[in-house]
Amino acid sequence: MKIKTKILIIVLLVFIAAFSAMILLHVFYSKQKHLGTAFIININNKENVINYNKIIPPSLKRARDIKEIPYKLKFSLGGLADSVLLLPGQLRTINDKYLYITDFGDFKIKTYDSLGNYIKQVGRKGKGPGEFLNLQIVMLSNNNYKFAVIDNRIRRISFFSNLDTLIYNTENIATFDVAVNNNQNFFLLQNLMKENGSFISEYNFSGKKIKGFENIFDFSKISILPLISIILNGKIFLTNDYLIYVPVLLNKIFLFDFKGKLIRTISTIDDDRIPELYVTGYRTDYKRLWNKYILNFNVIIINKVMYIVSIPARKKFGGIVLDRYDINSWKYIDSWRFDIDKKVGDIFLTKNRLYLIDSKFKVSVYDYDVPAKK
Repeated sequence: MKIKTKILIIVLLVFIAAFSAMILLHVFYSKQKHLGTAFIININNKENVINYNKIIPPSLKRARDIKEIPYKLKFSLGGLADSVLLLPGQLRTINDKYLYITDFGDFKIKTYDSLGNYIKQVGRKGKGPGEFLNLQIVMLSNNNYKFAVIDNRIRRISFFSNLDTLIYNTENIATFDVAVNNNQNFFLLQNLMKENGSFISEYNFSGKKIKGFENIFDFSKISILPLISIILNGKIFLTNDYLIYVPVLLNKIFLFDFKGKLIRTISTIDDDRIPELYVTGYRTDYKRLWNKYILNFNVIIINKVMYIVSIPARKKFGGIVLDRYDINSWKYIDSWRFDIDKKVGDIFLTKNRLYLIDSKFKVSVYDYDVPAKK
């Protein structure tokens, strides 16, 4: 009886301590939202000041030119009946020939053919070569480097010529995205500002940093470090002329030359104003909605056209929207809409197929019809 009483007292004390900690965090972060400036973004030497408590309603610069895209389910994977694919997290493909899916259930990358037939798997849980604690796969448009696997828990990036051949591992580097050029250098979009203020950096495959790119952000007045990672998150791409950076939060596309200088800023079809960053309770969060959609969920380039993917904020709204931009002229072309009523965990597009993982960890692959040109 005495033992049970002691256990109950311990449980009660733990509960009181946890509850007290939550109250303190709530009070602390509630005060933070009144501190004023979250960060400053410098675009063409013009400062745009962003405030925690300034409410910016979602809006559009102009109406989207929506084209409804017909599609048909090709195959699906995962679910309770699938003994191979456990917890799919991310999917990528090259030319629809092979489908690569990261599985957080067993920390492996699993390969399927174009019909959805299982082929092989690589990786396992751990910190050694070919082992992972987190999985983000990036397809690389380079003849020697086909894949990169980002593992920010280990702080390592693994480069592969194919999924069986590991070429190079970085050490002690965390990043949001990676790209490789034809000079065999790689570029990182890093998730924290470095000592020289660069968030985009170029490295060679000896692990030596070549240079940091021009910094367009000023975080000197920011008071909550997790916000930095939220702000910097995005995608980077390489063309022959420049590096493209598309942040998740901002309604902008940034072009840098390979000397690291910002040379052009393009506004997307969304409102020019930058969305509100705010703190609610003890959780750092942000608003980035177009009506009932989460914008800039993914960015894909196919045949000189950039697709910026927006997904439903909630399942009931339905419909996946892809805004298309010509990367030569940087003009808005139109927007494609797939009337798919699913909450999306990950999405990828090729010129003929749409790939997605839904909130129930099921993979669906669709063939679609490209709209006829006018």
